[in-house]
Amino acid sequence: MSLNSRYGNKGYIFTLDISVAMFIVIIVLLSSFLLITRSNEDSYSFLQHVKIGDDLFTSLDINGKLDSLNKATIGSNIENILPSNFNYTFKLECENKISQKGTFPQGSIIGSERLVVTDNLDFCIVRYWIWPK
Repeated sequence: MSLNSRYGNKGYIFTLDISVAMFIVIIVLLSSFLLITRSNEDSYSFLQHVKIGDDLFTSLDINGKLDSLNKATIGSNIENILPSNFNYTFKLECENKISQKGTFPQGSIIGSERLVVTDNLDFCIVRYWIWPK
């Protein structure tokens, strides 16, 4: 009782200051959490497209479907495996031959590349791009 009358009621302003600061900190933490989770959603679709392309050309390489170096044959094999809601284009670059099938769309596409060794021991680089229809 004697401390309250001597120094007044100054404790209320510190309590108000701490509560406002905690409110601001909570808002900043929630906002940053929402932005982080939202940015991860975009990268998941990107990773899915990259994974589809990698799996597709790994399967073709293991089964020997890229050994012919014929763009029509490779294209028909891709169309048999690739899900119907995706489009693609690829470029096969070997030492003495370059094959390309498809054209690039307007907008963003996802691409990658892979080294392929054919049955004739030709070293080729396959560059491929995949995008949703």
